[in-house]
Amino acid sequence: MAEMDKIGPTCQSCSMPLEDAKDYGTNANGSANRKYCHFCYGKGAFTDPSMTVERMIDMVVGIMMLQKVMEEDEVKKIANTIIPQLERWRKKPIK
Repeated sequence: MAEMDKIGPTCQSCSMPLEDAKDYGTNANGSANRKYCHFCYGKGAFTDPSMTVERMIDMVVGIMMLQKVMEEDEVKKIANTIIPQLERWRKKPIK
């Protein structure tokens, strides 16, 4: 994840850059949640609690393809590498 740290804070669910206050999700008390974007998190909960890492990867790939950021193979490779490492999707170690 060191590479991601170089680009600034990103949503720990979808990896969207968190560049402005308007990008942040909100906690239950209305304060900014600096860990997740407003698309993924609002009012203290995930906007789609049934979301899976696989669906998130597909969604991110789709968005990036619409934005014509890069070739599809490269987008899929990056999404499959980065998304599972984000806090929401990281596997918790077995104690």
